[in-house]
Amino acid sequence: MKSKFLIVIAVVVLVAVGYFVWKSKFSPEVRAIRLVKQALIDPDSAKFDQVRYISRSGAVCGGVNSKNRMGGYVGMIAFIVDKTGKVTFEPMVDTESGSAESRVDALQQSITFLELVRANCTVDSGES
Repeated sequence: MKSKFLIVIAVVVLVAVGYFVWKSKFSPEVRAIRLVKQALIDPDSAKFDQVRYISRSGAVCGGVNSKNRMGGYVGMIAFIVDKTGKVTFEPMVDTESGSAESRVDALQQSITFLELVRANCTVDSGES
């Protein structure tokens, strides 16, 4: 009886350790963070926020703040990593100045990104 209990405890511990190793090395969130860092100028400076896997779309969505070429942080930028591994960042566009054509182009880029957010990053009420 005691040996069965020890076996059960050992199996539970192994499953728990396996889960935490998988979660810290191979989860969709970890894969997405790795892909986002590859697209940054200074990957070591990256600070991530609200990174979450959306099972409905297979995408990982979140925010990242990292340093630019001048060494300053650019501010939190939203990102989407789709299930194929394609990384898309929120466009950094100026919709307040410039010609009407450049403002329309900037708005279109923002709309395109927001459509990606709606398609990939929204969760149903039962999903977290």
